[in-house]
Order: sequence, then structure tokens, then C-alpha cells
Amino acid sequence: QGVIDTRTNAVRAYGPSRDFEFCRETPIGPSLVRVAYLEKHPGGCVLWALVVYDAPDGWQVSALSYQASESGFSLLH
Repeated sequence: QGVIDTRTNAVRAYGPSRDFEFCRETPIGPSLVRVAYLEKHPGGCVLWALVVYDAPDGWQVSALSYQASESGFSLLH
């Protein structure tokens, strides 16, 4: 399931997206950082985790994970 489908399904399940909240930043190594954000909806939330790489020409997304609030808290570890 792609990012657009996930966001569309979250809107169907939880209502329109209201805000994003920063949750955590975890260094993985000198050039890798994992960041987690909570996407808030009136009826629930989706947790987004990104691994970003400090490339020579600027930060780039290396990996992206997302899960609904019922199961997403494992992404914070």
C-alpha cells in the first residue's frame, strides 16, 4: 500500500488530517537519523517514521514506514 492510499484510508477511517506532531529523533549513525511524526485525525492517528540520510547535496529520505495508531507504536523504538 502506497503513501497516498494510506493517507486516503486514514481519512476514511479517522476523518480529515488536522496536524502533524513531532515525536522523536533517533540518530542511527553519523549520516543517518530516524524521525517519527504523529499525523492527527479527529478519530485516530497514523505514526510516520522516516530514516533520512545526510547526503553531500542535502538530506534525503532513505526509508519510510507508517502504521495506524492501533499498531504503530513499535515504530517509536
